[in-house]
Amino acid sequence: MKSVSPQNVVWSIFFVVCLGALVWLNILHDGGEKNPRALLRPEDRLVGHWQLYSRSDLPSYELFFGVVGEDGRGSHTMVDEIQDQILLRGYYEIASKTSNDLAIDIRVNLGAQIDRVVTVIINRNGMHGEYIYERAGEKYRQKMKFIDANTEYTPRGASGG
Repeated sequence: MKSVSPQNVVWSIFFVVCLGALVWLNILHDGGEKNPRALLRPEDRLVGHWQLYSRSDLPSYELFFGVVGEDGRGSHTMVDEIQDQILLRGYYEIASKTSNDLAIDIRVNLGAQIDRVVTVIINRNGMHGEYIYERAGEKYRQKMKFIDANTEYTPRGASGG
């Protein structure tokens, strides 16, 4: 029976650890067709097209978040899905992040009607979250569901989609 050298054991362990790390990164990135976005940071998971739900769990609005640019701002659009039209369009900025890498506070500026800080909590797979804001002293929590990676609204009747 041939003995195994300590050097071979070390290399075998190194190989298994590297393979495990690659699998873990693939899970975090979820590189499949369903969710082809970066998912490591909450600001990355926020980018895309989201369905916002009312307190009664009915679809209410669609939200589009663009990538934050060099100026520190990302595009932000709120759409009334029933009327298939843009309600508000503006930008958002990252105001702060939590240490758990799930929540971020964003300053949403959608014109004169909405300029406030919103907390967004997005799970690590980037598919579900919560949109939390305060209005007239009352706190609102709305569920969010990721729809696709589109960052700009296209009317349903528009050609090409």
